[in-house]
Amino acid sequence: SRFITFQSDLGEVGRNFQNASAHPIIRWFIPFFKTPANIILRAWEHTPFALMSKDYKKAVAQGGEAADLAKARVALGSTTMLGVAGLAYGGQITGGGPSNTKLRANLTRQGWQPYSIKVGNTFYSYKRIEPFATVMGLAADLVEIGGNAKQTEKYQTAVAALGMAFAKNVTSKTWMAGMSDLLEAIENPDRYGPKAIEGFIKSMVPRGIAQIERQYDPEKKYVRTLIDALKQDVPGWSSNMPAELNIWGEPIVYGNGGVVSGMINPIYTKEWEPNDLDNELHELKIGFSRPPETIPNTAGKLLFDPWEYHDFAERAGQIAKASMEDMIKTQVYKNSNDIIKENRLVSLHRQAQARAWAWMLTESKYKDDMNEIIRTVAKDRLEEMRQPATNNIPGVQ
Repeated sequence: SRFITFQSDLGEVGRNFQNASAHPIIRWFIPFFKTPANIILRAWEHTPFALMSKDYKKAVAQGGEAADLAKARVALGSTTMLGVAGLAYGGQITGGGPSNTKLRANLTRQGWQPYSIKVGNTFYSYKRIEPFATVMGLAADLVEIGGNAKQTEKYQTAVAALGMAFAKNVTSKTWMAGMSDLLEAIENPDRYGPKAIEGFIKSMVPRGIAQIERQYDPEKKYVRTLIDALKQDVPGWSSNMPAELNIWGEPIVYGNGGVVSGMINPIYTKEWEPNDLDNELHELKIGFSRPPETIPNTAGKLLFDPWEYHDFAERAGQIAKASMEDMIKTQVYKNSNDIIKENRLVSLHRQAQARAWAWMLTESKYKDDMNEIIRTVAKDRLEEMRQPATNNIPGVQ
């Protein structure tokens, strides 16, 4: 019963980590350890690389039932991975996708979904079907990493590829998100610290309530403060928050898992709806970011408020999308090489942000506030320029 519920006793190393995770602070980020650890170990036992582990060698040396079980797990898992790899190569099963978030976004905007099975034009997530999900994800990630062999010089060895795929697969798990955020925050607190704290704040909202909120309002919310991180998952409280937008100024929508099934074992789905522009970015292997949250011409010192930024980013995205869609249809663009194509699209992206800012100053409902801010900043800069000149005059304080 412990075996099938992933509650088997851990080894010495596992117990040491389990004891460390019991610390009151760490426990907030890693509330469960034994079950995830057993799931990972069980998945590893079903890969061909388990042949190199001490446990496998010990079981084979013991002989009898222990040896038969160890060999059967490797044989079953390896056969499954081989079948999944074939389907992944054909696009019917997905792994984690590109590591670069911008490149991955090119796919997700078209309805692509990581760690999913594609049936017709619909992606069905298999992330929660453990331990099979880990084995399937490993195979799919290996195929994706192999597809980028030029970048890694064929990733040198199969062991290195497996390590990359295993790390990518494991850290994508929902129950590993807390540990992943904590490790990133420890390694780079300035960059990842806020993300870890945001995850901590979000954990205060029961997942059942958050699931109801996503069904009631499936749009992802734009989060800037810790209070926003809490509000976004509470039904009704999030209604006055702007939506998180993609680079085209379109709201980002959560996958559909169902109201009841989503609380127990959600199998999220997404429809594959390819489009020429995002596919072009995918082929060129380029991606874009949304406009900066700082108000232009303020030297990065002032931020838009959330709704101001929403309208600015929405306008910039709409302009960029329309201009790029027109560009990629022209014969001049089609006859260009990839470098020129990239430069043309990058230029249009920059122009879109400039045009959106001009719109904020002249036509948006925030135009008066924006112009007042610019005048105030210009006045302050003028005062700063004058002040050093006065201080340099002898006898003047």
